[in-house]
This record gives sequence, C-alpha cells and structure tokens, in this order.
Amino acid sequence: MWARLRERSSTIREALRNFYRCIRPGGITILGLRDHSGKERSSPQLIPYGFRSDGGDRYFVVQTRDWDGDFYDVAMYFIREARGAKPATVIAGSSRYYAVSIDRMVSLLEESSFIEVQRLEGAGVVSQPVLVARHS
Repeated sequence: MWARLRERSSTIREALRNFYRCIRPGGITILGLRDHSGKERSSPQLIPYGFRSDGGDRYFVVQTRDWDGDFYDVAMYFIREARGAKPATVIAGSSRYYAVSIDRMVSLLEESSFIEVQRLEGAGVVSQPVLVARHS
C-alpha cells in the first residue's frame, strides 16, 4: 500500500511541477478536489444518479464504489430499458482513483514551489473544495 501511495504522490508531484513550469511568476493554479475525509469507505457502495425517460425508452444511471485504503474503484452503469420485447442494454465504464487528502495536496503544492496556497469552500463559493496556489 505505501509503495502505491508514494507512486501516486510522485505522479501528482510531477504534474504540479509541470504546472509550475507553465505558469509565469505571480500566476496561479486552481485545483478542484473532492474532500474524502470523514466519508464512509465501506464497500461496495451503490449511488443512484437518476432516471430519465425519452420517448418509449427509460434510462437509469448508477455508480458503484469499492474502497481499497486510499484508493477506490468507480464503475458507472448506463441502463437503457426499451419498451416492448426489446432487451435492456447496459453500457459500463470504470476507473480507479486516489483519494488524496486536501492536507496532502497542500503539502505537494508547497513541495513543488507554490506559495500562498489557499483553500476555498463553503456556501456561495464553490460546491467542493478548491485550492489556489501562486507561482513564486
């Protein structure tokens, strides 16, 4: 597990250093993050995303999450229920994510020479945390 965390952190660090090289002095980078602290990490999780009707067909979208430490696998299922004798069709896709903590991301920004790292969040600002950091 620790080897995977180091590998992910080094990948993020490399990306941030590339951001830094592309931004002129005084410029900023803006990163939107998900705050996974305090969230339930049980597996599997089933998250419904809604239902739509289009003519005679109905569409259902659901997501599953399976946690593995600081990583989680996401699968998204798009289910089309056709009317009549037609069978339902399913399109699915999946990805693996690293649930990097916001504090860890702040540290990685600072390690990559960014300064004045700020966290923005709350009602009227954004729906999920945003980090803003300045090129020195």
